[in-house]
Amino acid sequence: METFDWDALDGQERTQAEDDELAQGEAQLRALLLRARPKWSSRELEAALRKLQMVSVASVAQLAEVLLLPKVAVSVSPKLELDELEEEVLNVKLQEAGVVQPRGFGFAAARAGHQGRGCNGRPRGDRHGGDRDGDGRCRRRLSRSLEAIDFVVVFERVALRASMALDGEVVGVLTRGRVLRGVPQQDAGRPWVKVKLQEVNGGPVAVREWQVVAPGAGLELADTKPKRVKELSLGSVLHGHMEQHWLKTRQGKAKRHDSSGREFFRCLPERFGWILVNGEHLGLGALLQPLSVDDGFLRRLPDRGLGLFATQEYEEGDCVLEERPFFRRHGVAQLKGHQKFFTKSFRAKFEQIKAPFTMPGDEAQSHVYASPAMLRSAVSFCSASLMTQQMILELHHPPLSSSHPLVSVALAVAKLCRSAVPCCHEVSEEVLQRAILAIEMNIFVGECCFLTFCRMNHSCFPNVVYISEKRQFRALRKIQKGEELLHSYLGRELLLPTELRRRLLWRSKAFECDCTRCTAEEDPMRRVACRSCAHAKEHYEVIFHPGVWLRSEPSLQGKQLAFLNEGQRLKATGERSGSWIHVKVERQVGWVLTNGRSLSPPLQKMLCLPLDAESWRVVADPYDGLPLPEWPGWRLWHEAALLFLPVDDVQTPVAEDETQEEAFSREILEQLPADLDLPCAAFTQDSPCCRFLGDRWSCPSCGEEVADLTSERLLGRLAERTFFTPKMTPALGSVSAKAGTSALKMVKRLFVRQAFELSASCSQRLGPRHWSVQWARLFLVDLAISRLNYGVGRFPALGILLLDALQELWSWLTTLDLSHDPSCFLLTRTLEAQHLLGNDPDPLVQQKLRTLQTWSESCRKQVDILPLRPLIIDGSISFQ
Repeated sequence: METFDWDALDGQERTQAEDDELAQGEAQLRALLLRARPKWSSRELEAALRKLQMVSVASVAQLAEVLLLPKVAVSVSPKLELDELEEEVLNVKLQEAGVVQPRGFGFAAARAGHQGRGCNGRPRGDRHGGDRDGDGRCRRRLSRSLEAIDFVVVFERVALRASMALDGEVVGVLTRGRVLRGVPQQDAGRPWVKVKLQEVNGGPVAVREWQVVAPGAGLELADTKPKRVKELSLGSVLHGHMEQHWLKTRQGKAKRHDSSGREFFRCLPERFGWILVNGEHLGLGALLQPLSVDDGFLRRLPDRGLGLFATQEYEEGDCVLEERPFFRRHGVAQLKGHQKFFTKSFRAKFEQIKAPFTMPGDEAQSHVYASPAMLRSAVSFCSASLMTQQMILELHHPPLSSSHPLVSVALAVAKLCRSAVPCCHEVSEEVLQRAILAIEMNIFVGECCFLTFCRMNHSCFPNVVYISEKRQFRALRKIQKGEELLHSYLGRELLLPTELRRRLLWRSKAFECDCTRCTAEEDPMRRVACRSCAHAKEHYEVIFHPGVWLRSEPSLQGKQLAFLNEGQRLKATGERSGSWIHVKVERQVGWVLTNGRSLSPPLQKMLCLPLDAESWRVVADPYDGLPLPEWPGWRLWHEAALLFLPVDDVQTPVAEDETQEEAFSREILEQLPADLDLPCAAFTQDSPCCRFLGDRWSCPSCGEEVADLTSERLLGRLAERTFFTPKMTPALGSVSAKAGTSALKMVKRLFVRQAFELSASCSQRLGPRHWSVQWARLFLVDLAISRLNYGVGRFPALGILLLDALQELWSWLTTLDLSHDPSCFLLTRTLEAQHLLGNDPDPLVQQKLRTLQTWSESCRKQVDILPLRPLIIDGSISFQ
């Protein structure tokens, strides 16, 4: 397309008739400007007229066309139709004349964003870097439209301008991490990107600009009683969307047309903006970067959306990213202004919102319910600015066509909010549903959303960790340039097994985790003690007087090889047959009967009982062979119950105030078969563990495999419900703690007793290395620190118990090979234990404290993932 010669047009000779026509048009234009800007002085008026004449606007009709139409279609001269011009050329001429396109019929004349003209009326220089030849013809050619591609903002803040010029009017500011779609363009060798303003800072896609084009339009304000109608003046512009016969905005709604069918509003054309791609000539470096670049900090990944990558090497502990949030979700206190809309009917409908939840490939079904956080997300989104709304909608969220229960729950919440909360009326259900999902998927600790942080993908084996106090990510280990930055969407849930972690992520974030930890062959969280290896290391003692026979086979008809006297100790070989065990005595091997009930006539007592490998004491009942409280799997929890609870609570089988849920848990534990109990040798330090390989356990020492997961899964679910979030006493609530610490939370004595019973069951059946037993230890540590901190008197035995539990937890975390140092979970507890027991005179306590001090001083803690939970048992201390 040929560029029009504006200099030649300025020098053309006009006929007298044309001059008369121009004079008449100038008079009309002057009258219009006076109505639009009544406070202008005569000097300002003449200046505005001169500027308009510079761009060949000399009549009301031409001005209206320039301001309202995307393509000017009014003839300025008999030889020129302006619709032949490129839209960019026309905008450049308006800018050069100092006329900024207004939002209505009035316009703002400013010198900002243009070079102006010299005293001789000639340009001072093409501000786009072009120049003019000897004939006065502009040699600059604006680039043709190319295919739109995706860009990401890589500089901290970049300006969105109304023209392709560094001094063009700034119509928006984009922060690092924004992803936008635009057309690359070149101007004087400098790369720019042309974008649609509506897509960048216009809010939800349905919102457009509408201009009043007929008198009589009125806006019914939404938050006024009685309803008040605000008169709209000609040329005023509203942001909203058409819905049937109404134009709906954030402030209210207006009728689309009058009784005769005349339209009140006209949709303004889409506006464009330009962003400089590279600022090296300004000393800034790259400002935008295509997403297709392989070495960019933000890239598209197959089947994973966007991902962040390291642009340099980072050492452990280095700050990798730092960002300010662009959105904060309202807290409960900020919803007070909307409480009047949350009626009983609203709450009843809200509580009924739910959707069935099932893991892919799993038949077990539960439900996902609407949370109060979703309600706060909806209100916060509708109260945000249009640009903030647009940025929220750009964040990742499940597609609305997904069958995930969160999608249907979000839709139900959106419908309910639109019908009851006024600030949500003007947002469509689809947009509000997307907003709720986007906020739920990307919210960080502190109710914040970040533009760049939210682009980071999840891993249960991350290389960076989020520091909420400083709003930054720090490296957990050395990170190479080009390595993807991964952080964990989980916190304390990292100490759960793979099956539960993936379930939580699918339920809350709508994706199945396939990180290196979740796809590993073994899940170390679910290691259990090997029963066969433990039986092979078991020791027994003959307790029957005068003794028992060592036989050649497991039968009373077997040959009598030797008589074993009362008190003689036996070493088991691992073979068993009913009540018979295969043992080795000095140089002989044979079978020994352990239960007298298999004799004829039967004896109602045991013949042989197992020994504790450490104390060499009998730890089973001599009458029925059941484990005593001294059994290694029970000992810790029995001692804890005696330390924390009254004796009556420990011995009472059922409490009067037992709830239905507590009764259900107790019945499950009582129904577990006794033959699942582990031998005493399973609790020694060198006892082998079975590795969990996804669908079975396999022992690397003896090769035995176990495929029955029922009991382990059942105990795991009970442990997650009990130790992960301890049940608090509703009647007592919480008590204010020391300044700067969490509130003290009360737990029922019945709950603590049942928690210890569950701990013993998990330990006795799964062994000391299973995750459920370690979470039980963590619960015990928090109880012990609270008792030492707020109890009255000295607790010598409690100090030893606390330090032993901390050492066991620290050692267990070390074996898991996590990205996080054990101190991220235990350092606060370790330092508190050192503070509480530092003056204890017991040499054993001081020895254990020195061990913990060595570990804590050599740790590399980055963040406190699992803060100390101050727990006080109901009725255990007095606050008088």
